[in-house]
Amino acid sequence: MTQSLAHSANSKHVLVLTTGPLPFDSINKVYAMALRGWLLARNLLEAGHAVTLVNIQILTGEPSSPYNQFEQTASRPLDVEKSPELAAWFGDCPVQKLLYYVIAHEKLIGTTLLDQICRRLKPDCIVSVGNYASFVGTSLTAPVPFWADLCGSNMAEGQAKAYTYNDNNYLEHFRQMELAVLKRADRFSAVSRAQMFALVGELGLLGRLNRQTYGHDLVSSVPVAFDPAPVKPAGNRVIVRGRLCPEDAFILLWSGGFNTWTDTETLFEGVKAAMERSSQLHMVVTGGGIVGHDEVSFPAFQARVNASPYRERFHFVGWVPTADLPVYYRESNLAILLDRWSYEGLLGSRSRILEWARYALPCVMTVTSELLQELNDAKALLTFDHESPDQLANLLVGLVEDATNRERLRQLGLRLQETAAGLYRSEKVYRPILNWVRNPLPAPDAMELNVNNQLATTAQLDEHLKNVFSGTAAESELVRLKVWAKQAQTELAARDFQINRLQKQLQRQKMEHEKLSDWSLSLEQQLLLHSASSKKKKGLF
Repeated sequence: MTQSLAHSANSKHVLVLTTGPLPFDSINKVYAMALRGWLLARNLLEAGHAVTLVNIQILTGEPSSPYNQFEQTASRPLDVEKSPELAAWFGDCPVQKLLYYVIAHEKLIGTTLLDQICRRLKPDCIVSVGNYASFVGTSLTAPVPFWADLCGSNMAEGQAKAYTYNDNNYLEHFRQMELAVLKRADRFSAVSRAQMFALVGELGLLGRLNRQTYGHDLVSSVPVAFDPAPVKPAGNRVIVRGRLCPEDAFILLWSGGFNTWTDTETLFEGVKAAMERSSQLHMVVTGGGIVGHDEVSFPAFQARVNASPYRERFHFVGWVPTADLPVYYRESNLAILLDRWSYEGLLGSRSRILEWARYALPCVMTVTSELLQELNDAKALLTFDHESPDQLANLLVGLVEDATNRERLRQLGLRLQETAAGLYRSEKVYRPILNWVRNPLPAPDAMELNVNNQLATTAQLDEHLKNVFSGTAAESELVRLKVWAKQAQTELAARDFQINRLQKQLQRQKMEHEKLSDWSLSLEQQLLLHSASSKKKKGLF
């Protein structure tokens, strides 16, 4: 493809980078960033834009999407007619304006593949969803306006991982990712107002709150979006009741990953204490560990359960197909989510609650994030204090033992659904990004920023190439040519910047010269008038 998909002034071609798998990829593991990326892409399509959606595949050893591969197919729209099971995901949006590619993350890091995609597809702008996808986007050298959606604080997540793994060495990895994005992107979004202000502070420390960006809005708050259309389970299939659990069991559901912020100790101790007092309580766990991110929290929880006298009432089913999740929601009485208090929670969000809200599934949780605070203020949640297993146990026992609470829970689920729909409908929360896409512009300090970045990385690239290539004369010559080309490119960019700065200086000097000329002429006229007046007084006229 040699030209942009967008054909009208109001329609743009947007390259969306997100991490996969996406919900329609027929893979059991779907993470929050994938859902956010897909929902944003769908809103862009519904707004009339053309979208190239790049799924950065991060699950090693997992099957890729069966629908498209960048390496194996030419650029063409995703053929929904050949994959009718996709219809529920796409709805009425113009899928003919969508290109969908799946690319393994190792093929993007340290390569020019993303630049090749940009040159081929010629997008009007780029929107990356999530910290990792935004980091991948920093490899772009093409002058395309770039919006980085940093959904969650990278440094606070690094702190949570350092705590979970008892190793502060993880912090530098997260710091380098954050710096790369902050230095490259033109616009940013955060998942909460708290994170928005934290990002403003980080940009200030990097010098991006400068004379060029004064009065310019660099960061927007874009909370997690609510998708109002639940996916209906096929038929009346039963998975849990009468199979995993007794028909009359009170089912507490955990669905999704056990993350670095999960307080597994409070979760286990609270549920175990409730099971001691109520034999009707069962807990079903879908999901589990997060490969490559948190492989500690879930095994720790599972080990506690396996050593418990109530282990037969904990049911671990692993990562289940996305299409089966609505069945688990329908058969459960209550969903649970809890965390330790941390800056990750304060600055971030808890997106899975909006997935439960789609199905009016009531929830019990600790309240840390802005999202949960707003839902709690609307009385749409059951809550308990951080690190309070006794409070959790008492709350669960009360719900299980008092049959009248079943109707209370049903009403709570409906209130959660209604509140989420009112506060977080996708077309509302994505409005800042959609507005920018209509007229995507680089940041006011983009030229100076790009020059500084290129000057800073030239020496690093030189050293890297020397380490990679060695031995033959041809390899040495290749290194020399690549370094020379990069230096020439950097020098040209620096000279362009200097020329632009000199032009501005000349313009200011010209204005000052004109002011001086006007002042000189005015002074000369005043002197002439004064001289004439003096001569008149002396009777010379």
